[in-house]
Amino acid sequence: MAKEYHIGIVTRNIIKASGITSFTKTAKESSSLQGAVYFQAETLYEGEYPEPARPCFGYASALGAGLFWVPKVGDTLLIEIDNSLDIPDPRYIASEYTNDYDIHRDFKKNYPWRLGWFTNCGHRLVWDDKEDEEQIYFEHTFGGRYNFKKDGSYELWIREITDRDEKDEEKDKYEEDWYKQFLDYTEKMFQMRYQELDAENFFDFIWDRQNQFYSHTYQPTDDVELYFKEEWHFAEEWATREYQLAAENYFKEEWSNIDELASREYQLAADNYFKELWSNADEIASREYQASANEWFKEEWDWGNKKVSYKFQYASGEFAEIEFDGSSKKITIHDHHANVMIMNADRTKITDKNANYIEMKAGGIDVVDKNSNKMEMTSSGTKITETSGAVLNLSGAKVAIGNGGNEVVAEAIAHLDTLINAPIVCMTGVGPSGPLMPSIVSQLTAIKTKLTTIKGSL
Repeated sequence: MAKEYHIGIVTRNIIKASGITSFTKTAKESSSLQGAVYFQAETLYEGEYPEPARPCFGYASALGAGLFWVPKVGDTLLIEIDNSLDIPDPRYIASEYTNDYDIHRDFKKNYPWRLGWFTNCGHRLVWDDKEDEEQIYFEHTFGGRYNFKKDGSYELWIREITDRDEKDEEKDKYEEDWYKQFLDYTEKMFQMRYQELDAENFFDFIWDRQNQFYSHTYQPTDDVELYFKEEWHFAEEWATREYQLAAENYFKEEWSNIDELASREYQLAADNYFKELWSNADEIASREYQASANEWFKEEWDWGNKKVSYKFQYASGEFAEIEFDGSSKKITIHDHHANVMIMNADRTKITDKNANYIEMKAGGIDVVDKNSNKMEMTSSGTKITETSGAVLNLSGAKVAIGNGGNEVVAEAIAHLDTLINAPIVCMTGVGPSGPLMPSIVSQLTAIKTKLTTIKGSL
């Protein structure tokens, strides 16, 4: 036979070209770093064969192009010996799987449609031709993976594995700790995610052109309350932004064009925050700042009901407010001492915390104290009424005192009648007794007439 074949086991690789002492030294030197290996074949030679076997690679070309795969110690080879040569020149023409070194389990999935290349340490390049499961992926032994799916989209994972024994685990190892990049042309979606050893520590980015959605989230630690988020839904016309340091320490923004709604909220603690809300659909808006549980400021706008209010509360619980009511055209002011002013189209009324008040209206001004004593000022004059019923009237050049205004005048007229009609009684020796002198009676009668006229006008 011109050629014979033997099964050989690689015993060692040639690391350097120099130092080879065989009679084919020159030829072997040039090929030693091109894949030549020493081997042992029991059917050919006892012990290690003295000459290394050179490779017959399936593809080799100029400038070093082609396929290059050097067997490692322990690999099984098919050795070819050409007996027609004067000088032995062994070649290995193939490698074989054995019971001890079976094919990788990834090749057994979708067998025999899955094809590919696996290195000794676990790098992989795989083509899967099974119908409806077509894919190509390239994977690094320590976790990097680039995968083309059956629809032409791709996924990219990068993961650091601390335990080398994990390198042969299935793809789900990436679900805990990875960098992932995913592009789906059919769904028009791109996603990128970086996640460290803890599943709570990640950065996530999503762009979905088909659904017109964009978001990114950053959570730097395993504290689920520490994060930053942004989301935009262009089709649904809403967006949010949120930054949180702790459960009660955060910043939020929300916007919805369809609902015509927007809000902003900043909170340092449960009772320490600032909020804004605007709703064009409901025609309302508000702003609120709270420094503590009992100390806050609020603004509210209600355009539908034409109302605007400003409210402030001190830490002591004292409260102040201004309210504008466009429907009733009224303004109400409350100060923190419980004094109140009300202004509308008909009147203005000021009431203090003791229930005393001043009321100004078209007809005049009323002043009333908490005991119901009252002063009324009108175009006709001024009237003062005491709680018991006593009255003082000031009108033009006239002054009237008493209940009803004429009691004092009537009493004065009665006294004049007594003076006019009563005789004068004089002491003996002083003067004569008798009626008043006519001149005096005439003067008293004139006074009586004037008082009678005044009485009638009251």
